[in-house]
Formats: sequence, C-alpha cells, structure tokens
Amino acid sequence: MSVELSPLALSPLALSLVAASLFAVGIQFSRKGLNHGDYKAGTWLNILSASFAFWLFAPFGLPPSQWSWPAFWIFVGIGFAMPLISSHCAFAATKILGPTISATVSGVSPLFSAVFAVVVLGEVMTVGVGLGTVAIVCGVVVLSWQGKAKVDWPLWALVLPIAAALIRALAQGFTKIGFEEIPSPYFAALVGYTVSAILASLLYLSRGERFPPLIRRPGLNWFVAGGFINACAIAVLYVALRNGELVVVGPGVSTYPVFTLLLSALIFRQEPIGWRKIIGVALVVPGVALIAARSI
Repeated sequence: MSVELSPLALSPLALSLVAASLFAVGIQFSRKGLNHGDYKAGTWLNILSASFAFWLFAPFGLPPSQWSWPAFWIFVGIGFAMPLISSHCAFAATKILGPTISATVSGVSPLFSAVFAVVVLGEVMTVGVGLGTVAIVCGVVVLSWQGKAKVDWPLWALVLPIAAALIRALAQGFTKIGFEEIPSPYFAALVGYTVSAILASLLYLSRGERFPPLIRRPGLNWFVAGGFINACAIAVLYVALRNGELVVVGPGVSTYPVFTLLLSALIFRQEPIGWRKIIGVALVVPGVALIAARSI
C-alpha cells in the first residue's frame, strides 16, 4: 500500500520549518560543545565537519543538471561570507553587546530577506505574508530578549549583529539566483561549505592553533555532531529555496529560536518556559499560518 504525502509536507514553508528545527538541534549541540572548548575551535570544527559531511555523501548526491560559471562563482562567494564571516560577527556581537541585544537585533533577518525578494527577485509580497513576517520577527525578538541587557557598548557594535543578519539574508537571496543556472541544492551547499572550510582552516591555523584533541577531549565532538546537523539543515533549506519563494522560506527558517526554546525546555532541561516565551511563540505560530495561506 502506497502512502501519499500531503502537499504541505513537501511545501517550501514546511521544508524551511524542518531546516529551522535542525538548526536548533545544531545550536544545542554547539552549546554543549562550549562546555569543553572555546567558540573559535567550535566554529572551525562545526564548519569542517559540515563540509566533510557534504563530501562524504557526494557520490550519492545528484550532479548539477547544467553548468554555469556565474552560478558557480555565486556559490563560491556565498562560501566566503557564510557561515564563516556571519558566525564570527554573531560571536563578536554577543561578546560586545551581550546575548540580549545581539540576538534581538539579528532577529530582523527576515526583513532583509523580504526586501531582497521583492526588490531583486521580483517576488510578490502579499498582505498575509507581510503580516506573517512581521509577526515572526516580533516573536523572535520577544524570545531573544533575556533582560539585563548591557548598556556600556559602543554604537558601532550594532553593525555586527546587523551584518550577521544581512549576510544570512543575502546568502539565501543569491542562492536562489544561482539556482536559476544550476538548480542543484546539494552542489550549492558542497561548494559553499568547501570554501568556508578552507578559509576557516587557514584562519584558525594562522593563529598558531592546533587541531583540537578530539580523542583526549571527547566533549568537543559535540561541535562535530553539530556540524553534521547543520549540513542537513542547509541541504533542506536549499531544497526549500529552489522550490519556493524567498518571501516564504526566509521567515520560515528564521523561526529556529522557537525550536531552540522547545528543545531547551523539554529535552535538554536548560530553561523554563515563562510568559515571555509563551507570548513569543504565540506571535510566531500565527505568523507561520499567515505565510502558509499565500492567497491572503
């Protein structure tokens, strides 16, 4: 007896939510890794293992159905910016601004995606999608606000979380442009993460660092596991971007803080669910519903 999947199960929005949940798992694994090593080693191991995962499954990945040098260089350029530069901007923002301000400001990424989608890609922003995007952004901001925000930071430091959010949005937008010539999510991810892995390795080793002793410090393997999970998340996200519109996929994948919260509260038992987090989720869920109803 054959089982037929519903259209929603394969929709770009559903795929973006799957990617968001996978990113949340990767974040939890990285948090565990930070108990055993610093973020520099963690970022490197995370990117390196994600790249290795893509190469490991390369024999099973579908080759590009067509070739385009401009598209190839777009994927290379994305690898220069994300996740290497975006990750370092995010870590620096957290260090200077504190986690509250950093996470709150970086939550505007869906707005950057929406502007790119409408202005550059020519996608249509319906009222429902617009309201849903705003609801998701507001929900993410509420979830990110932890109270006791730092106040002794320089104004220029706001550039860091904004840059991280902008890089994520631009990477998604330019990936869609690349798919017009080479519609292969696997190939795009392989190229991008290979470039990031090479750059991350050069940066890490240029500081005089050595390869982290994974055998003597097995706790660092949380970073490796997080990299494999992130590779899965990127693969799913790229399929969503290839099949759907950025105005839908961008807000969907930005809901990862909701999944991070649920994992922290229900599985990892790291934090309780208070009224503020309930309000945040109550904003995000109808936002996703509005985006799902594309005809509004």
